[in-house]
Amino acid sequence: MKGPLPSAIVNENFQFQINSALLALKRSPLKKDYNDVLKIFELYKSDLNCVNLSTLLSILGHTKRKSEIVAIRQDERFQMIVLLIIEKLSEGEWWNSQSLSSSLYILGKMVGMKGGVVEPGEKSFSTCDNTKIYEIFDFVNSNMADFLISKGSTHEIAMTVWSCAAVKHFAPNIFRAVSADRERIIEECNPQEMSLICWSFATTRHDDPELFDLIAKNSSKVLAGGPQVISNVAWSFASNKVRNLDLFRSIAGRSDLLLLDGNPQAIANTMWAFAVLGIYDGVVVNLWEALVNCTDDEQAGMKVSE
Repeated sequence: MKGPLPSAIVNENFQFQINSALLALKRSPLKKDYNDVLKIFELYKSDLNCVNLSTLLSILGHTKRKSEIVAIRQDERFQMIVLLIIEKLSEGEWWNSQSLSSSLYILGKMVGMKGGVVEPGEKSFSTCDNTKIYEIFDFVNSNMADFLISKGSTHEIAMTVWSCAAVKHFAPNIFRAVSADRERIIEECNPQEMSLICWSFATTRHDDPELFDLIAKNSSKVLAGGPQVISNVAWSFASNKVRNLDLFRSIAGRSDLLLLDGNPQAIANTMWAFAVLGIYDGVVVNLWEALVNCTDDEQAGMKVSE
């Protein structure tokens, strides 16, 4: 007669089942009640693994309602999630790069940008849960930067640097690790990932001319990403005062792509980048002429991102 399964196997099976249930909830078209998600955490927090925790966080971060995000962040159970992440960070082997980068990304979304530029050591939080979230980024930057960048996929790397920028954490070790592996990362990443990395370096004011040069040399990848990627990259170059004429002439050469498929925000940010860098020559004139000929309604929707 067979004996009972070892507790580790039983727990692993439970973790697999709960993650399947969480994924089904995440993919459901029905409106999610964040109280139900927090209740799941409350009931099973001692049995969750890193995949369960990051999936649960991704459901909480799915909402786009600011009032609901504020309510979640003020909920005592969410603050318990933040404390659990801090506790588990000291157990480095508990995490894998995908779950950690995903968790950082959701925390970045839930805190959000506060405006302005990032200065080294700057903190922009006013509530106690935000201070704890900043503590998470402090620990990861100090102790897990190499792990995240060397083990992570380009998608995970892009999420990680974006989340640092979103919470206004300068994260020198994380960005330094990206710079050290820039050639592999830029070669392997897709257009969206490249634009997030570029935007994050610009937003945090990290100076890496070699990285921006590699991005400029991959202008075909920038253009393949469409108007939003083009806009993000152009804004990032202008914000960091990187005047690469070859890249911007490539962008100007696809004015049809910007004007036909780009939303007013993307067009405005791209034109702002050209103006800041003082690039007006050649095919750029086509963009300026098209902008002048926009309707009043189209121009009213154009606002440069801050």
